[in-house]
Amino acid sequence: MEKRSDNWKIEHACPQCSAPVLLEDTDRILSCPFCRVKLFISTDSHFRYFIPPKMESSDELIMIPYWRFRGMHFSVRLPKTDSRVVDATIQGYVSSSLPLSLGVRPQAVKLRFLLPEMKRHFYLPELSFREVMPVIEKRLLQIETINFNKRMKAVELMSDLVFYRTFIGETSSLIYLPARMDGNTMIDQVSGSPLSGTGPSGELSFTKYRDWRLDFLPLLCPDCGWDLDGERQSLALVCPNCSTLWMGSGGNLKKVPYAIIEKRTDSTYLPFWRVRAEIEGARLDTFADLVRFSNLPRVIQPEWEGKRLHIWIPAFKLQPRAFLAAIRKATITQLPTGPEGNLSKKRILPLTLPEEDIEACIRLFMTEAAIPKKRFLPTLSDIRTGISEREIVLVPFKDGRQEFIQEDMHLTIGKNLLRFGRNI
Repeated sequence: MEKRSDNWKIEHACPQCSAPVLLEDTDRILSCPFCRVKLFISTDSHFRYFIPPKMESSDELIMIPYWRFRGMHFSVRLPKTDSRVVDATIQGYVSSSLPLSLGVRPQAVKLRFLLPEMKRHFYLPELSFREVMPVIEKRLLQIETINFNKRMKAVELMSDLVFYRTFIGETSSLIYLPARMDGNTMIDQVSGSPLSGTGPSGELSFTKYRDWRLDFLPLLCPDCGWDLDGERQSLALVCPNCSTLWMGSGGNLKKVPYAIIEKRTDSTYLPFWRVRAEIEGARLDTFADLVRFSNLPRVIQPEWEGKRLHIWIPAFKLQPRAFLAAIRKATITQLPTGPEGNLSKKRILPLTLPEEDIEACIRLFMTEAAIPKKRFLPTLSDIRTGISEREIVLVPFKDGRQEFIQEDMHLTIGKNLLRFGRNI
């Protein structure tokens, strides 16, 4: 599939030959055009970058932290769920005088990974991502209110009341803006312009460079040594020789279980997370429970009472409304899965939704599936969810001209929506 190239650019030296390699911030595979090596990029936390200073200075720099957040945002309201794609930078250091965001700076230059050679500079201590998330929400969302009608037993439901809010496909990274002090003025070393007055440098607090783990793993199967396949953004790698599936984890490649639904030989396979959820506060153990919970127009068969329910979540990012529709249709269908199969010569689209998002997707599915919502949504805060089983299922789609079609699920996914999702 053709790929848009409007993401932030990362410049890095090839770990094998030191040639310059240009990456996009969504890339998880480094492919060197000079020595032809391919490496999987893995980190133990979030990625850290800095904006290279354009203004030459012999002074040690002050590195100002900013968080970058990108993902799908969902606000569950009545009568429908509002959704949007969020892409924002927010100040990661508490200061009323520094810029609140980075603006267009990261789009105008090539970023670089923060590496140990940057130890000599001074770093302003950053807030954790959890601490800055409320600030992002305040900038994006209106203040929500709730009215109680004392004459009614239930809460009076209002259109502006948000019952559940979540971010899916979240990509967070830390970006440092270089600056220097000129008297009592802090100078932006990217644009050369003064930042808002920050007072004497003695009033600033600093922290040491924090080592973080950035690994470049060879794309070789740990089981058989064969070359692993995967597109640039994929979190999962395929060994076509021994038909195994691998994901980066803690500086290593970890084998992950999967199932495959075999179909016609010219199918394109899209990955789904198939999850067995443990839910307290709502009965959703079997397929019969789902029919009752969603008020589906089906006559419940006796065998459905014993048919365990699995929630199917697209393991790839989409436009938010299409993502919600795909969860619902795939889960209602409950396709039977097969065992692990032969992955050679199969076209498998990249897995880009990490397993950390699965639990939020379960709650999001419940808010979409529940009928009537007016009765269910006020109880959502009392419901607890967990995951007892998870696996990746490769689902065959017919490759149409403008879309991928899964006839059993009655699910059509536009190719433009998939291209859009790769940039989230």
